[in-house]
Amino acid sequence: MFSECTKKSFSATESRSQHGHSAVLLLTILVQYRKYESANPYVLKLSILDQELALHGYGQVITSSLVSYTQGYEDSVTGT
Repeated sequence: MFSECTKKSFSATESRSQHGHSAVLLLTILVQYRKYESANPYVLKLSILDQELALHGYGQVITSSLVSYTQGYEDSVTGT
């Protein structure tokens, strides 16, 4: 279920633009959940994800978020 939802969310342009940021945030939280206590199934599933389109979409969402955060920071520093 998890990997299919992930693949679909990041592979399709429309769903990536609509849900991408939330999906990355949720995925980040799930990957960090009990990271040091036991084997985390989300880390395992993310590490074996081999669908290039989904991984590329995941990278695009992260890049877009970082650009947005950087732009917001630069605007706050310059006072714009």
